Amino acid sequence: AKDIYGGGPQTLGWLLSAAGAGALASTIYLAGRDTIVGLGRVVALATVTAGLALAAFAFLRVFAVGVLLMTLVGGGVILAAASTNTVLQTIVEDRLRGRVLGLFTMAFLGVAPLGNLAAGALAPQCGAPATFAFNGLVCAAAGVWFWSRLPTLTAAMRRPRSRYVW
Repeated sequence: AKDIYGGGPQTLGWLLSAAGAGALASTIYLAGRDTIVGLGRVVALATVTAGLALAAFAFLRVFAVGVLLMTLVGGGVILAAASTNTVLQTIVEDRLRGRVLGLFTMAFLGVAPLGNLAAGALAPQCGAPATFAFNGLVCAAAGVWFWSRLPTLTAAMRRPRSRYVW
Protein backbone atom coordinates (compact mmCIF):
# COMPACT_ATOMS: atom_id res chain seq x y z
CA ALA A 1 0.00 0.00 0.00
CA LYS A 2 2.83 2.37 0.85
CA ASP A 3 5.38 1.49 -1.80
CA ILE A 4 3.08 0.78 -4.75
CA TYR A 5 0.14 3.13 -4.18
CA GLY A 6 1.87 5.81 -2.12
CA GLY A 7 -0.70 5.47 0.62
CA GLY A 8 -0.77 4.68 4.28
CA PRO A 9 -3.02 2.77 6.65
CA GLN A 10 -6.15 3.94 4.85
CA THR A 11 -4.90 2.53 1.57
CA LEU A 12 -4.16 -0.81 3.18
CA GLY A 13 -7.56 -0.68 4.85
CA TRP A 14 -9.28 -0.19 1.50
CA LEU A 15 -7.42 -3.12 -0.04
CA LEU A 16 -8.19 -5.44 2.88
CA SER A 17 -11.80 -4.26 3.00
CA ALA A 18 -12.16 -5.00 -0.69
CA ALA A 19 -10.98 -8.56 -0.08
CA GLY A 20 -13.48 -8.82 2.77
CA ALA A 21 -16.28 -7.49 0.57
CA GLY A 22 -15.49 -10.14 -2.02
CA ALA A 23 -15.53 -12.80 0.68
CA LEU A 24 -18.90 -11.55 1.93
CA ALA A 25 -20.35 -11.61 -1.58
CA SER A 26 -19.11 -15.19 -2.00
CA THR A 27 -20.73 -16.35 1.22
CA ILE A 28 -24.03 -14.70 0.25
CA TYR A 29 -23.87 -16.52 -3.08
CA LEU A 30 -23.22 -19.86 -1.37
CA ALA A 31 -25.98 -19.29 1.18
CA GLY A 32 -28.44 -18.88 -1.67
CA ARG A 33 -27.60 -22.22 -3.30
CA ASP A 34 -29.97 -25.14 -2.90
CA THR A 35 -27.61 -28.00 -3.74
CA ILE A 36 -23.95 -28.89 -4.09
CA VAL A 37 -24.46 -29.85 -7.74
CA GLY A 38 -22.01 -27.80 -9.78
CA LEU A 39 -19.86 -26.71 -6.82
CA GLY A 40 -16.84 -28.49 -8.30
CA ARG A 41 -16.93 -26.12 -11.25
CA VAL A 42 -17.40 -23.21 -8.82
CA VAL A 43 -14.27 -24.28 -6.92
CA ALA A 44 -12.23 -24.48 -10.12
CA LEU A 45 -13.49 -21.17 -11.49
CA ALA A 46 -13.05 -19.38 -8.15
CA THR A 47 -9.48 -20.69 -7.83
CA VAL A 48 -8.53 -19.59 -11.33
CA THR A 49 -10.19 -16.20 -10.83
CA ALA A 50 -8.42 -15.57 -7.52
CA GLY A 51 -5.07 -16.62 -8.96
CA LEU A 52 -5.32 -14.49 -12.08
CA ALA A 53 -6.58 -11.50 -10.08
CA LEU A 54 -3.63 -11.84 -7.68
CA ALA A 55 -1.18 -12.10 -10.58
CA ALA A 56 -2.67 -8.99 -12.20
CA PHE A 57 -2.69 -7.14 -8.86
CA ALA A 58 1.04 -7.71 -8.58
CA PHE A 59 1.91 -5.32 -11.38
CA LEU A 60 -0.94 -2.81 -11.51
CA ARG A 61 -0.36 0.66 -10.15
CA VAL A 62 -3.92 2.01 -10.47
CA PHE A 63 -5.48 1.99 -7.01
CA ALA A 64 -9.12 1.63 -8.14
CA VAL A 65 -8.24 -1.40 -10.27
CA GLY A 66 -6.22 -2.82 -7.35
CA VAL A 67 -9.28 -2.55 -5.11
CA LEU A 68 -11.39 -4.36 -7.71
CA LEU A 69 -8.79 -7.11 -8.09
CA MET A 70 -8.55 -7.56 -4.32
CA THR A 71 -12.34 -8.03 -4.28
CA LEU A 72 -11.90 -10.86 -6.77
CA VAL A 73 -9.03 -12.36 -4.78
CA GLY A 74 -10.95 -12.34 -1.50
CA GLY A 75 -14.12 -13.61 -3.12
CA GLY A 76 -12.35 -16.34 -5.04
CA VAL A 77 -10.37 -17.66 -2.09
CA ILE A 78 -13.37 -17.83 0.23
CA LEU A 79 -15.65 -19.20 -2.49
CA ALA A 80 -13.21 -22.03 -3.25
CA ALA A 81 -12.55 -22.84 0.42
CA ALA A 82 -16.16 -22.68 1.58
CA SER A 83 -17.41 -24.63 -1.45
CA THR A 84 -14.84 -27.35 -0.84
CA ASN A 85 -15.85 -27.51 2.82
CA THR A 86 -19.53 -27.71 1.85
CA VAL A 87 -18.96 -30.53 -0.61
CA LEU A 88 -16.90 -32.49 1.90
CA GLN A 89 -19.49 -32.13 4.64
CA THR A 90 -22.20 -33.26 2.24
CA ILE A 91 -20.56 -36.31 0.66
CA VAL A 92 -18.66 -37.76 3.62
CA GLU A 93 -20.43 -40.33 5.78
CA ASP A 94 -21.44 -39.14 9.24
CA ARG A 95 -19.04 -41.44 11.06
CA LEU A 96 -16.05 -40.12 9.07
CA ARG A 97 -16.98 -36.45 8.82
CA GLY A 98 -14.94 -35.28 11.81
CA ARG A 99 -11.81 -37.04 10.59
CA VAL A 100 -12.10 -35.81 7.03
CA LEU A 101 -12.85 -32.22 8.01
CA GLY A 102 -10.02 -32.33 10.56
CA LEU A 103 -7.62 -33.29 7.76
CA PHE A 104 -9.10 -30.63 5.49
CA THR A 105 -8.70 -27.96 8.15
CA MET A 106 -5.15 -29.07 8.91
CA ALA A 107 -4.26 -28.98 5.22
CA PHE A 108 -5.99 -25.65 4.63
CA LEU A 109 -4.58 -23.86 7.67
CA GLY A 110 -1.34 -25.81 8.00
CA VAL A 111 -0.04 -25.31 4.48
CA ALA A 112 -0.57 -21.53 4.45
CA PRO A 113 2.42 -20.81 6.74
CA LEU A 114 4.63 -22.95 4.50
CA GLY A 115 3.52 -20.95 1.47
CA ASN A 116 4.14 -17.73 3.39
CA LEU A 117 7.63 -18.93 4.28
CA ALA A 118 8.38 -19.81 0.66
CA ALA A 119 7.02 -16.46 -0.57
CA GLY A 120 9.04 -14.64 2.07
CA ALA A 121 12.18 -16.40 0.90
CA LEU A 122 11.42 -15.71 -2.77
CA ALA A 123 10.49 -12.03 -2.43
CA PRO A 124 14.00 -10.70 -1.68
CA GLN A 125 15.36 -12.62 -4.66
CA CYS A 126 12.69 -11.71 -7.25
CA GLY A 127 10.85 -8.79 -5.70
CA ALA A 128 7.42 -8.66 -4.10
CA PRO A 129 5.46 -8.08 -7.35
CA ALA A 130 7.05 -11.07 -9.08
CA THR A 131 6.40 -13.20 -6.01
CA PHE A 132 2.74 -12.15 -5.94
CA ALA A 133 2.46 -12.90 -9.66
CA PHE A 134 4.11 -16.30 -9.26
CA ASN A 135 1.78 -17.22 -6.38
CA GLY A 136 -1.22 -16.12 -8.42
CA LEU A 137 -0.15 -18.16 -11.43
CA VAL A 138 0.43 -21.23 -9.27
CA CYS A 139 -3.07 -20.78 -7.83
CA ALA A 140 -4.58 -20.43 -11.32
CA ALA A 141 -2.68 -23.50 -12.53
CA ALA A 142 -4.00 -25.48 -9.57
CA GLY A 143 -7.53 -24.42 -10.52
CA VAL A 144 -7.02 -25.54 -14.12
CA TRP A 145 -5.60 -28.87 -12.92
CA PHE A 146 -8.58 -29.33 -10.59
CA TRP A 147 -10.96 -28.54 -13.46
CA SER A 148 -9.26 -31.21 -15.60
CA ARG A 149 -9.66 -33.79 -12.80
CA LEU A 150 -13.28 -32.88 -12.07
CA PRO A 151 -14.90 -35.63 -14.21
CA THR A 152 -12.87 -38.28 -12.38
CA LEU A 153 -13.73 -36.81 -8.98
CA THR A 154 -17.42 -36.55 -9.87
CA ALA A 155 -17.49 -40.20 -10.96
CA ALA A 156 -15.79 -41.25 -7.71
CA MET A 157 -18.42 -39.42 -5.67
CA ARG A 158 -21.20 -41.31 -7.48
CA ARG A 159 -19.79 -44.78 -6.69
CA PRO A 160 -21.57 -46.73 -3.96
CA ARG A 161 -19.96 -46.21 -0.58
CA SER A 162 -18.01 -49.03 0.97
CA ARG A 163 -19.26 -50.62 4.19
CA TYR A 164 -15.68 -50.95 5.41
CA VAL A 165 -15.31 -49.41 8.87
CA TRP A 166 -12.04 -47.68 9.68
